Formats: sequence, structure tokens, C-alpha cells
Amino acid sequence: AALPPGIVRVRLEGESARDLAALLPTPPGVAIVTGPDAYPGNRLYLTVAILGEGQARALPGGGA
Repeated sequence: AALPPGIVRVRLEGESARDLAALLPTPPGVAIVTGPDAYPGNRLYLTVAILGEGQARALPGGGA
């Protein structure tokens, strides 16, 4: 399915994947909408919103 503008599906892989996932919502206007969901092999899947700061705070998870 097509994603709406500003929404990105992300796959992280490797030993530092969790560290990067924890940093993703740090900048203003970035929010993790779903996930991270863990899979074998140090893989994480998540959906990220890249929006204006006010819009990101309105999403589940609260954004930055």
C-alpha cells in the first residue's frame, strides 16, 4: 500500500539497530509511528513520520 506523504518505512539491521532506533525521534518533527518490531538477526522494522514539529507531537508516541 502507498504511504502518505511524510511517512517512511524503515528497516534497521545490525548490532547497533536499537541504538539508532532510540535516536530517530530525537530531532524535532520526527516521530516513530509504529515499532520498532524486532526480528531475528538484529533486524528492526518501524514506521517513521517526518512532519512539522506540531504534527509529530500529535502522533502516537509523541514525536520529539
